[in-house]
Amino acid sequence: MADNDVIAAAKERLEQSGLPSDWLDIPVHWGVKAKEQATPENGGLRFEYLNVDVYGEVPEHWDNNTEIPRGAIPDTRTEQMGYSIFNKSEVWSDLCAGLYEDAIADRWNSSADIPWDTLEPIGSDLERAVCQIATLMSEYGWTKAQTTGRWLQEISYGYIEVKLFLGTVVFDGARLYEVWRKRALANGGGLGRGGRNWKFLPLTQSYTFSEFCVASIMHDSMLLALLRHGEQLAQTDAERKIYELCQQDIERHLTYFVDHMRYLMLREPERREEIHRYMNKAEWYLAKDGDDTLYSALAVVMGDGREGAEEAMADVAELRREQVETYLGYLRQCHLSDREDRLNEELRKWAGIAPEEEVEKIPV
Repeated sequence: MADNDVIAAAKERLEQSGLPSDWLDIPVHWGVKAKEQATPENGGLRFEYLNVDVYGEVPEHWDNNTEIPRGAIPDTRTEQMGYSIFNKSEVWSDLCAGLYEDAIADRWNSSADIPWDTLEPIGSDLERAVCQIATLMSEYGWTKAQTTGRWLQEISYGYIEVKLFLGTVVFDGARLYEVWRKRALANGGGLGRGGRNWKFLPLTQSYTFSEFCVASIMHDSMLLALLRHGEQLAQTDAERKIYELCQQDIERHLTYFVDHMRYLMLREPERREEIHRYMNKAEWYLAKDGDDTLYSALAVVMGDGREGAEEAMADVAELRREQVETYLGYLRQCHLSDREDRLNEELRKWAGIAPEEEVEKIPV
C-alpha cells in the first residue's frame, strides 16, 4: 500500500474515533538519519550526531517563544512562554552538544565514587582549615547552581543544546555543594564561617547572559587554579579524589564559556567595550571581597598546621597570582588578550602584581 493510502486510511480511522488527524498532514522530514553510526566505541547515539539536515540548522535568530523543539512544526494555539534570549550569538558554542554528552558520560556520585573510608584524623588545626575550605567551596557550588539555573528560563528552545549543557552545569554545581559539605561533616569537623560573597554579585546580579559568562570565566578559572593544587592540599585520598573530579567538571564548564565568548567576539566585535566593563565589575568585586578566610585556611593547610601558616603565606600569595594568570590565559582564548593591559588595579593589588609588571602567560 502506498504511503498516501496508508495515511488516508489512518486519518479515516482517527476521525471515526473522534480523534484529530490533521497532524498526519504535516510535512515531516523523512529519511534524516544520524551522521555517525551509534556504536559503543564512538559513545553511542550522541546528541550532536543527530544535528543533520534541517535539524542541524541553528538559526541566527529564533523567533518562536514557545517550547517547540527545533525542527518541529509550530502549533499556533500554543501560549507564549516568556523567553527573552532569541539570538544565537548571545549563547551559542559549537561545542555545547558534545559537552553535554561528555557531562553525562563523566557523571560521578559523591556518595560512592569518593573513597570516604580513607578519611582519618589529621589534627585539629588541619581539620578546621580543611572544613573552612570545604564550607566556602560548597558555597560556590550552590551559588553556581542557582545562578546558572536562572538562565534556563531565559534562553529560547532554538538553542536546546545550550540549555541541555547548562542543565549539567546546574547539576555539577549542586554536586560541588554536596561533596564539599560531606567532606566538612564526615571527619569529625564541621562547617566553618560563610563567606562575605561580594565576589558573587556579578553572578547573582548579571543583567545579560554575556555578563554571567564573563563572571563565570573569572570564577571558574580561579577555582580551577586552586583545584590543580589538590595533590598538595589534599590530606587524604578522599580529598584527592574530590579535587580531581571537581577539576574535571570545572574544565568542562570553562570550555563552554570560553568557546561561547570566542564566538561572540568574532561575530559582534563591537561589543568588546561592553565585555570589558563586565570584566572590570567582576574583578573589582572579587578584589574588594578579599576572601581572606579562604586564603587563611589555605595557609594553614599549606603550612601543615597553624604554626607553619605564616611561612606558607608566600605560597598563598603565589597561588593568588597563579589564579589571575590562569584567568587571563582563558581570556586570551576568547580573543580578549587586551585584558592583560586593562586588568582592574584592585585585582592587581590583590594578586600582588605591580602596575607595570607583565603577567606571566600560563598555558591553559
